[in-house]
Amino acid sequence: YPFAKQPFWHDKQLRQTIILNRQEYYFEQHKLFNQPILPGVAHVHIMVKEVFATLQTEQIQLDQIQCASPIICPTQEENVEVNCSIESNEDVIKVSLFANQVHSSLQARMI
Repeated sequence: YPFAKQPFWHDKQLRQTIILNRQEYYFEQHKLFNQPILPGVAHVHIMVKEVFATLQTEQIQLDQIQCASPIICPTQEENVEVNCSIESNEDVIKVSLFANQVHSSLQARMI
């Protein structure tokens, strides 16, 4: 029904690369054994930003937030490349951040 307030997406998967610079405050202020790491709240911020862009709304419900491992910026590198995977089906969007492994993930839906 065209006027129903139910969101509808075709099943799809998007993937994009995000470049994080080691000079940013989040790396400068968060270190583990003198190696800059991306704090967990920044993982969630990046993923939620992608959900907002995908759903084109600012009212969402987050579920199953998981931070499996830190994103570390090696001391010899200026940037860290992180991939963001967005899968949508029915009314749920699954977002993951990964490089060589899945670092964090969450699920979101419109409310």
